[in-house]
Order: sequence, then C-alpha cells, then structure tokens
Amino acid sequence: MIGVSTYQLLEKVLPFIDLNVNIQSVINNADSTYTLEICNTKWATVGFTITIQGNQYKIVALNFNSSLTVSGSVAPTPGSFNLYAPQFYHGSISQTDSDLGMLDPNLTLDSTSKLPMIWLFEPIQDESNDLLHIKMTHRESNCTMYFFVDANNLNANDDYYNFGILPMRQLADAWLEALKMSGLINTEDEMESVKTTDLPKASKYNSNQKKFEQLLSQFPLTGTQMKLIIPFINVKNCC
Repeated sequence: MIGVSTYQLLEKVLPFIDLNVNIQSVINNADSTYTLEICNTKWATVGFTITIQGNQYKIVALNFNSSLTVSGSVAPTPGSFNLYAPQFYHGSISQTDSDLGMLDPNLTLDSTSKLPMIWLFEPIQDESNDLLHIKMTHRESNCTMYFFVDANNLNANDDYYNFGILPMRQLADAWLEALKMSGLINTEDEMESVKTTDLPKASKYNSNQKKFEQLLSQFPLTGTQMKLIIPFINVKNCC
C-alpha cells in the first residue's frame, strides 16, 4: 500500500459521510419562509441551497442544532433529506488556491461545487513499520485536515462560530465517523489524539509584507483545523 497516496485513500472516505438530516416539524412563517425543527443541523449554514422532496430551498437563518429557516415556494413536510455533500481537496496552499480558481468563476461562493471543503494539506509524512505485511496497522499517516466554509458575509466574532466553526466542527466529526466506517483503518488501534484548532479567520503570515492575509486568495474562509495520525490497514489491490 506504500504505492497508494494518502489522498487517494481519503477520497474513499467521502461516500461514507452521513448526509441524512431529519425534520421533526415545520412552521410556515407566512412569508415564503419555513422554519424546520432539526435537532442535528450538521454542517448546514446560511446561504446554501438544500433539496427537500424534490424542491429547492435556500437557507436564510440557522439556529445551530435547533432549526433551519429556509425560503421556497412550497411548504416542506416533516421527514428526512440529504444535506449537500462536502467537496474534497488536497495539496499545498498555492495548489489548493489554484484548484479553486480553476472551478467555474461564475459559481457563487456558497455553491456546493466549491464548499464546504474538506482539505487535506500536503505534503504528508507517512511511516510504515510493516514491510512484511504481518501487522494490522500497515502505515501511519500524519495528516493535517481543514474543514472550511465561506466567511465572506460574516462580521461579528460570534457569527464566525455560529455560522462557520460550529457547522464545520460537525463536518469534522462526520468525517471522522466516516473514516471509521470506511474499512481503511485499524479501528482496534485507537488514534492517540485528534487535535483541533478553531480558525475564525483562516490566515497565513506574509513575511515580506509582515502582515497576516487570508489563507486562500479565492475567498475568505472560516472553520476548524484537525491534526491526527491515521492508522491505515493494508488495503490490497484487486490485481
């Protein structure tokens, strides 16, 4: 499995992310908006579009892990729907910036073709102590992951947390659960630690200009950073 890149393995985790959201009740606000009582809003946040029973709605308000208020032409009914899936990126800062820029520039920042993003920062250090293929854990990858959403319309510090960091923390939790479900890791070999850092305004230091600037030039981001060592099992190729 040394010949397989870490990003190729982690791409396989995405289909295991649970997108299902349950609506307990619906309040018609009589202004073409509807408040959906939802006990787990996952990574849903203001500005994104969701599809419920074949109808599209735009999220206009979020009460984290309590309710979503959406606008639309048809009143939704209680039940379940699939939340928009996150997008996966891998690379250095400059390469990821370039990848975002190559996407359709006419797409809005809240487009699900760009965000929310799960970003595997590269380069990655891998270590294998099982060249004879006799251990359950074949390889350990030291990974830094970012879970980001657009911060373009956020101003107050609480806004960064309520509409960015808290939803992205739940995306990080969902990704971790998906990683465990994927069959790619040794679940008996507990990861020693998972370190998270909240990033209200994701930034980098420009040593030439001696100031901080937004991490990616395409648009401002907010979310959380996760550092962990992933114990991959020996995944055999089909031939």
